[in-house]
Amino acid sequence: VTGYASSILKEAFTLDSSVVETVAHMRAAVKYYGDTDIICDIGGQDIKILFMKNNRVTDFKLNTQCSAGNGYFLQGMAEQFNIPVEEYADYAFKASIAPAFNYGCAVFMEQDKVNFQQQGWSKEEIMAGLALVLPMNIWNYVVQESNISRLGKRFVLQGGTQKNLAAVKAQVDYIKKKIPDAVINVHKYADIGGAIGAALEVMENKSKTRFPGIFNSSRITFTTKNDESTRCNFCTNKCPRTFTTINTTPETSVLFISGNGCDKGLCETTDSLKALQKEKSSLRHATPDLSELSAKTVFDNWDFNPMPTAGSPQKGLFKKRFKRAPKADHKKRESMVIGIPRLLNQYYYNPFFSTYLRALAIENIVYSDYTSSKLWSEGNKWGANDPCFPAKAAPAHVYNLIKKGGLTHILFPRVTHLPGSVENTSGDHACVIQMGTPEVVEAVFSRDKKMFEENNIHYLKPLINLKNKVEAEASLFDYFQDIFHLTADENAHAVREGYKAMEKYLASMRKEGKKIIENLIREDKMGILIIGHPYHHDPGLNHGIPEQFQMLGYPVLTIESLPLDDEFLVPLLGDDGAREINDIWFRDFNRNLNHKIWAVKVAARHPNLAVIDLSSFKCGFDAPAYAFLSSILDTSGTPHFLFHDIDQNKPGATFDIRIKTIDYFLKLEERRLRANDTAKIYS
Repeated sequence: VTGYASSILKEAFTLDSSVVETVAHMRAAVKYYGDTDIICDIGGQDIKILFMKNNRVTDFKLNTQCSAGNGYFLQGMAEQFNIPVEEYADYAFKASIAPAFNYGCAVFMEQDKVNFQQQGWSKEEIMAGLALVLPMNIWNYVVQESNISRLGKRFVLQGGTQKNLAAVKAQVDYIKKKIPDAVINVHKYADIGGAIGAALEVMENKSKTRFPGIFNSSRITFTTKNDESTRCNFCTNKCPRTFTTINTTPETSVLFISGNGCDKGLCETTDSLKALQKEKSSLRHATPDLSELSAKTVFDNWDFNPMPTAGSPQKGLFKKRFKRAPKADHKKRESMVIGIPRLLNQYYYNPFFSTYLRALAIENIVYSDYTSSKLWSEGNKWGANDPCFPAKAAPAHVYNLIKKGGLTHILFPRVTHLPGSVENTSGDHACVIQMGTPEVVEAVFSRDKKMFEENNIHYLKPLINLKNKVEAEASLFDYFQDIFHLTADENAHAVREGYKAMEKYLASMRKEGKKIIENLIREDKMGILIIGHPYHHDPGLNHGIPEQFQMLGYPVLTIESLPLDDEFLVPLLGDDGAREINDIWFRDFNRNLNHKIWAVKVAARHPNLAVIDLSSFKCGFDAPAYAFLSSILDTSGTPHFLFHDIDQNKPGATFDIRIKTIDYFLKLEERRLRANDTAKIYS
């Protein structure tokens, strides 16, 4: 079984296999037409565009909001003219000209249709115009790609709508105009391609079927219930749910729960929730997720050396004595409560700043909560217009800190350059949006009301180059000497301890990463390497994508957890340039993108790593590198999958389909590993 209702159908009829529809359509296309770049599955309600590399679905686009131009819409329009949908093309082909409809919205298209009728356009011309909207809906609205030639040139058109030859001709003409040498196949069984793909999958299952047979299946009955008694009460969201009781025999029944917002909603009772949580805890213990570990440990308190006593000798040419501020100033620092927003590059350099403060005797550090729908809904009214959601969430984080109360200061540093493990780059600049976000936050909370002043909070936004230790020490002393009443020696000590703490954090992550990779090699398993920015470790920004792979049994690694020792790097990247990217990427001035590219170099040569590319909506640094990174991974045959344009919205259905699709191909990779039949390069 496949499709949106596959879960409940599998449960009701004791079916042998549930195949995610992307895989089903892929199997049907490849079976009949071989190597394919793009599969256009146009159904009654949705458009699914599958992008293929090496007979693997690497990404897909799905319309989630509007069905304008799809099969059901075209059928509805035909019925308004009293024409059966089977005769749609016969009428549309009678037109020699057609009106130009708007694409993307069924309401606007309906308005256009009425206007065109009033202007005297015939039904044949209007039906031709509606068919011509379909390719624009596909490529401009769903895929949002004007240069479709970069996606490939071998197309397969599938789905029931492809039985309408007017819709087919519109698509073929559109594609040929963009790609004159395109190879376009209309699937000979377009309307049942998904069913054929599901059949091909189940044919490979050699086990005895559990299907009870047609006669017994015809006797199955069910009842549904959707009221206050079925509402989920396991969290504050209180999602409405539907309970379907399926009577598989007169004596036995099963309960199927749908409409749940998360896996807690699949539980009927507190006991079943406890059992689920126990199972998840066991899976977490067995399968590490280093993005989750990083998100926690980066905000831990790291050990540091205590401040030297006043007058103690210091290393150096002039035998200086350590100068400390008076005890009264230390007391003032001890009474300070400093809030730090848990966002952006703080997921990388927080050990530096938290240890810097603690080394100065400022132990009271409060962090904002992790990004969540609750944090966002409470604080987004203070937001600014920014296409980048991680930056747009900053005012909500700062509001969350203000709301906690008791703060004396909020620290939101403006970091211009970041240290990193990639060598010989032309720069390690931080993102300019991130650099400017502390300024935006200050403006947001000072524009209409003086929020910081009203809450007796001092807002701190030091400008610092963390890549240059000498410069960082000087800038921090210049900024904080009067605020914290520091001596230069105290500042220098705190800076040194901050850098040590950051290195301890990174060393701990690399140690965990090495253990995971060694285990993957031993067990011939695949692991997930998340390539994103440090802030993608935030569970509210990555939408729980890493956790879902963890629950499927795939260990999750991060860029920061990749080992840097020669034992790991030399077999993959050679003796020279193992930590460089300037052999392949010349625009190497952004620190986070540099590390993404280096991580891809590593993954492209390691047979046990698959890549998940996370990128937030409208990321100006990531976008120019999308095709470049994909080309490296395509060439090496490395499994890689895309979650681009992540925003505050979480399209759960598309994420679910995508992750099930990835799981399918990763299982194939593990079979190849165990058969020692991998095409990856390990030298």
